[in-house]
Amino acid sequence: MTHPSYLGKYLRLNDERKKSLTKRGPPVSKPTQVKLTAFSEDPATSFVSQQVDKLVMDYIVGDLQPLSKVEKRSFIKLVTGLQPSRHVPSRKQAQTLLNNAFQLNFCDLKNKLPEVDVICMTADCWSTVNKVFLGITVHWLNKNNISQRSSAVLACPLSEVHKEFRIQNKIVCTVTDNAANFVKAFNCFAEDFATADENTDPDVDSDNGATKNEQGSTSPTDAASESFDEEDDMEPEPLSALEDPRLPPHRRYMAHTLNLVAKDTKKVTDKQYKTLSRSVFAKASALWNWVKRNPKASDFVEGKLGIGFVFPNDTRWNSVYLVMKRLSHIATLTSKPDCLERFSAEEISFIHKFVDVMRPLASALNILQGEKNIFFGYLAPTIVQLQNDLNGLSEESTNPTAALCLIACCPLILNILQSLKTRVEGMVEKKEHCQPCSCQYSSWVEDEEKRLLYRAMLKRELLTCNSDSELPSSGLKKNPQNLKGEADTYLDAPPTDGFAEYMLLPRLKKLFLKYSTALPSSAPVERLFSIGGQIFRPRRNRLGDESFEKQLLLNAKRKLKEV
Repeated sequence: MTHPSYLGKYLRLNDERKKSLTKRGPPVSKPTQVKLTAFSEDPATSFVSQQVDKLVMDYIVGDLQPLSKVEKRSFIKLVTGLQPSRHVPSRKQAQTLLNNAFQLNFCDLKNKLPEVDVICMTADCWSTVNKVFLGITVHWLNKNNISQRSSAVLACPLSEVHKEFRIQNKIVCTVTDNAANFVKAFNCFAEDFATADENTDPDVDSDNGATKNEQGSTSPTDAASESFDEEDDMEPEPLSALEDPRLPPHRRYMAHTLNLVAKDTKKVTDKQYKTLSRSVFAKASALWNWVKRNPKASDFVEGKLGIGFVFPNDTRWNSVYLVMKRLSHIATLTSKPDCLERFSAEEISFIHKFVDVMRPLASALNILQGEKNIFFGYLAPTIVQLQNDLNGLSEESTNPTAALCLIACCPLILNILQSLKTRVEGMVEKKEHCQPCSCQYSSWVEDEEKRLLYRAMLKRELLTCNSDSELPSSGLKKNPQNLKGEADTYLDAPPTDGFAEYMLLPRLKKLFLKYSTALPSSAPVERLFSIGGQIFRPRRNRLGDESFEKQLLLNAKRKLKEV
């Protein structure tokens, strides 16, 4: 034995080990397979940190909350109470998440828009808390399903949109309201297109040359038409300093034009109509003020009638029609409600007839200010139908057996017709307005001569249109007979509600995308203002421009997806 002295030490340590094992009991055997719960919690309640951050950002953007919300103690308790193992992102992290989401949306649009063939833009101005903003939205149709319209909000100066998103020669038009500032800007910098507006037009609303505030009204102090003295002392930036000052073709907001037509009804000079209408609206205004300011009166009316009154709102174009329509409906609930006892039988009858006269105009406004299920081809038929309805009411009012109140409303009908003639005269005859209708409706004009004219116009347009399936390198020439046959096939087919025939006629589909992608109104961009008003609350008036822009665009993107 080499080290006999270590033997005793080894035996002693071995005895101590056996005694310790005896006290602890037999060793526990370890399982050969590891359970999943050893690595993770319940999958139904387990969220990774990125998911928590995404949900928090969705809440802030969706409900237009300030970034300081993540520092609120109640919000932190809510998140940690639902998921104790996760932490709430700090305010700085929330700002980073907002920037990343905005950049991701921006890059997605830069990759998507160059693949679109035809794009329509809407633009409008808005001002609040001494700041001015320009809103821009873009709209396009799906080439594989032309009944589907897509929309997006852009954050870019109007003159740089086509460069930033690589959509040169794809913007068919920019739709704005009839404010004098927009009309002048597009007249000065518009590209040389046949669809550009003329320099003078009765539709120009010189009083609306201001940017809109958060209530939707205009700010007279910002109006270009009222600041000539100040502008005389200011030197504008020279055109040579601008890389490309050209703007896309311009189209007026037709719903705004119809709203101006409705405003012209205040200019009726007939003595009988003015006497009756002033009496009705004076009593109605007193009734609205009484119900609006007196909670007891409001509760009494709703308890007695089951419905309440609708109050006038200057920012809603159909406001007068809607309040008079509700008044007319209340008058039909009983023989004569107590709240209408001040109105005579003649005035009640006038209210009913006023609603009947204004209904076609209100319906046309509702159609043209749509966003999803609307095409530019709806514009001319809607105007034609409006004129036909008003002409029918005018003929009915001249009937000897007509009601007295309808006869009293005859000056109102004639005023609307005259205003339509002044503001919309010759619009249906323009190519950019009648061509979309020919592409979308085989027959919408009663005049046979005009119908043949539009038919020939569609055939000529098809001769200059190449379908996506045509290959220039094939050396095949277009056959005019085939193109005319394609037009005749569409025009002679019975009317349908779908768009299946366009998928079978490729040249007609391309023509439809060219002329019907445009919107007849700029209502989509004006809806941004309501979102902006919710962001710029009184307690957030120090919000920076970039943060405001990012929250607005991301929230608008969410709402466009939900539509």
